[in-house]
Amino acid sequence: MRRVTQQVGRGVPFMRIVTAITLLTTASLANAANQTSARLYAMSEAEQFAVWRLVLTQSGFNCSAVKKTMYQGGSSLGDMWSVACSDGSEYAVKVASDSSTKIIACDELKRIDAAINVLNGKPPSSKSGCWVAY
Repeated sequence: MRRVTQQVGRGVPFMRIVTAITLLTTASLANAANQTSARLYAMSEAEQFAVWRLVLTQSGFNCSAVKKTMYQGGSSLGDMWSVACSDGSEYAVKVASDSSTKIIACDELKRIDAAINVLNGKPPSSKSGCWVAY
């Protein structure tokens, strides 16, 4: 069962939240490609939900509350996270080592995956979108 999350106001900068959490914890995630994801992964679920809501809303996406997150893994290009909002919207978020983010809706990611499969002469894959455990 998910815990009730605390909402963060629009005026709090993303890096300020991450920096504050960094001062409170020294935990790291061995698989994270960057320290921002390591700090996010070390947060409580409520803290992660609040940070992701803020990131999405400050990037122009609607998300009144986050209900689910999943760390997808990382590479030298950045770490991938999946984020679901209570209104049904879902996003894939790439977090680069400089803490910048790139966000795409999961529906769009599925369409891109399907197009790539068609171009390669393959059928649609069930391993596409935001919630695939790798």
